[in-house]
Amino acid sequence: MPSVLLLGSGLCAPPLVTYLLDHGVALVIATRTKERAEKLIAGRDNATAVELDVSKEGAMDKVDELAQGVDLVVSLLPYIYHVQTAKVALKHKKHFCTASYIAPEMEELDAQAKEAGVVMINECGVDPGLDHMSAQRVIDDVHSKGGKVLEFFSICGGLPAPASNNNPLGYKLSWSPRGVLLAGRNNAVFLEHGEKKAVAGVDLYATSHYRKDRVEPVGDLEWYANRDSIKYIDIYRIPEVRTIIRGTYRYPGWCDAMRKFALFGFTSMDEVAYGGRTYAEFTAQVLGLPSTDGLREQVAAKLEVPADGDVLHRLAWVGALSTEERVPEGVSCALDAMSHLFEEKMQYAPGEKDMICMKHTFEVEYTDGRREQITSKLIDYGHQPEGNTSMSRTVALPLAIAVRAVLEGRIAKPGVQRPVTPEVYNLILDEMEKHDVKFTEEVQPQHVIIRHEVKPMEERTPLSPVDVAKVVKAGIRVSVERSPTRCFPDAEYEAAGATLVPAGSWVDAPASTIILGLKELPEGDAPIYQRHVYFAHCYKGQDGAAALLSRFHRGRGSILDIEFLVSEQGRRVAAFGFPAGVMGAALGLLQWAKQKVGGNLDGPLKPWPSYESLVAEVKAAIAAAGATPRVYVLGALGRAGKGAVQLSVDAGLDPVKWDLEETKGGGPFPELVNEADVLVNCIYLSTKIPPFVTLDMLEKDHRLAVVSDVS
Repeated sequence: MPSVLLLGSGLCAPPLVTYLLDHGVALVIATRTKERAEKLIAGRDNATAVELDVSKEGAMDKVDELAQGVDLVVSLLPYIYHVQTAKVALKHKKHFCTASYIAPEMEELDAQAKEAGVVMINECGVDPGLDHMSAQRVIDDVHSKGGKVLEFFSICGGLPAPASNNNPLGYKLSWSPRGVLLAGRNNAVFLEHGEKKAVAGVDLYATSHYRKDRVEPVGDLEWYANRDSIKYIDIYRIPEVRTIIRGTYRYPGWCDAMRKFALFGFTSMDEVAYGGRTYAEFTAQVLGLPSTDGLREQVAAKLEVPADGDVLHRLAWVGALSTEERVPEGVSCALDAMSHLFEEKMQYAPGEKDMICMKHTFEVEYTDGRREQITSKLIDYGHQPEGNTSMSRTVALPLAIAVRAVLEGRIAKPGVQRPVTPEVYNLILDEMEKHDVKFTEEVQPQHVIIRHEVKPMEERTPLSPVDVAKVVKAGIRVSVERSPTRCFPDAEYEAAGATLVPAGSWVDAPASTIILGLKELPEGDAPIYQRHVYFAHCYKGQDGAAALLSRFHRGRGSILDIEFLVSEQGRRVAAFGFPAGVMGAALGLLQWAKQKVGGNLDGPLKPWPSYESLVAEVKAAIAAAGATPRVYVLGALGRAGKGAVQLSVDAGLDPVKWDLEETKGGGPFPELVNEADVLVNCIYLSTKIPPFVTLDMLEKDHRLAVVSDVS
């Protein structure tokens, strides 16, 4: 019968003990709380419990003695003891497993473990553990299809289940309260859009650094970055990634409260003798207040928050304003004083359930240029009151499955390792599903954002609500930025199935998003990461073109310029066409009429509410001019040319229509300056040709008064 030495019998031990005993593994549990271990193994023949306090002198000698009689050592001890116990296991060529992170000192044992043929599995719990496995499975699948992972977010939180989320801080303890408070002191390093970013621990909870998410069926959450994400580029084998951030979920409000706690000294580790003071006195001393009189108002003023607001409500609820409860004797730092309050206030009541909420988000690009967003999500609830917590199950079961697989030779590769190879993660994830712990993977439909146009007076839109409804029906997610100037009301887009989002939302959209617009993007220097479909006007030496192209280059975004979208026959697919010709002819005629009465068409212009109102204004202007202009339309058979012709006809004119037949001999054409009053050019040129009108022609007497150049 295979045998295991289990060091520690804390909160996560019960599922592991039950699993191993149920699968015929003999178990020796060495723990400081022998009575707890004996309850876990009551009625079991293949298990014994021995007392062991690893903090006492000579404890490692006892571990050495016990390790000699087993096949594998599991450490559920505090992380500071993992390397010591791993060295003992390695000394006797015993396999070693733990759920904790690999420390540098543990990494140094790799060569020795390989030489000895010893398997040493680390980071095999939930986070770390299941997060590695589920992420690596998706990454490996993407790579097998020739894809690249451009962006990767991995966020996890151990939280109260929604039905048990009933305190102002939105949190209950599934691990050490001191550890919870210390987490807010850890610096974070991550890669975002190709740029390495570092956030000091004191700033982690700042509004500018924590982010918001909505995870169904949980609802709204917030998250902050967690320690060093950059090292996982190599661990997950994704050198191509441009963004990688690992983070921690909390319910809304946590970050704002913890930010205030940290900024004003409530998590300080400076040595101060707080023991014996009331918590009101403690708070006054931490904040440097003169007394506890009117404490709530004093604290509110110091923290610069409303006295009846959420932050003060949370501080009062946790007990930091209490005039009765006292800081335990011997407490010598603010963090430990707050840990005591957290320990008292944030326990799960009988019957309340905890929850593990984990979500990976991948932005992926394939060799054909196709991009997609993949999510992998785990929502697991505790089995209280009869069963184990979600935290204990998701920490212990992956570790137990790995232990059994090592004992049975199904995991045999020696060395210090994480569960990031297919032979390990598939084995564990597949069996976890039998325990109802399952990740749901989903490829999100293509996401399109129609952005708000920032160009002055621009009211047009690339897609009408009618067309948006067609796109949504085709299975594409459409978001429309709210706009006070767009010619269609926001409500019509919402009715068509689009989601309304604030103007400027496209800036933070994932790389896989298609951003649809018409004209110029807002000015700036920030890199651009997405694919933008619009008239960029940056290929002909226009002002600002180099700076714009640099933004796309630096962000690895791309421009799909509508101006250069052509069919297989080389004909432009998307163009303003007919209405562009209408407007070109109308503006040319309005300018001609103004010139006739000694003026000019002054801006800024405003859109006309209808075609009929535009025609009426043009006709009125011609009548006021007291003459009838002669209009020449170049490219009259094209889309824009037909629009110019139609407007001229509707305005009561008989335009001269020129197209390929009339211009095939090549210019210049004297009649254009001698016979026309208004020349509307609707010819789109892709190659250079002789000019139709030259400056020399205009220096002589001529009739031509206005050129309206639509193209």
